[in-house]
Amino acid sequence: MVLDARPARPTIQVPDPWNIQGRSPGETGATTGERRTRGAYNPRVSERTTHEGPRWANPHDRLDEIRRRTHVAIATKIDADPALLDVPRRNIHRWAEHMGRMPSAYAEWLETLDRPWPEIRHILVSPDENSVRMRQSTPFSGILSQRERLTIRGTVGA
Repeated sequence: MVLDARPARPTIQVPDPWNIQGRSPGETGATTGERRTRGAYNPRVSERTTHEGPRWANPHDRLDEIRRRTHVAIATKIDADPALLDVPRRNIHRWAEHMGRMPSAYAEWLETLDRPWPEIRHILVSPDENSVRMRQSTPFSGILSQRERLTIRGTVGA
């Protein structure tokens, strides 16, 4: 029998990124239930975390979260300037003319854009399945600057 003579590795304390309960660093971090219910709209986020934030169980979930946060920023801009709702309409008409046809996703967005703003806003920010699906073919290009989009991408952990 051979004993390992290497010294034990020191324990490194990494702050719990989910610690919003005001616990001190020495106290136990958030429970699994707390992690699932806090601001994270997507329960598919892995329970394993790093000092940068959650690790995504599926890369598509990360993309969905980027799209959701992008559309939250778009909704905030439209709240401040409702005239920006003309941008997606113009985009749809321009893209359909270029393609020579109206894809069903664009037709669905045109119908949606005729609804009251609170209903449109719900689709932009909601975590429900239909909203996630619709955000995958968004006509809201041009409302956020490149810097704003890159900032949002940088806030969603890898």
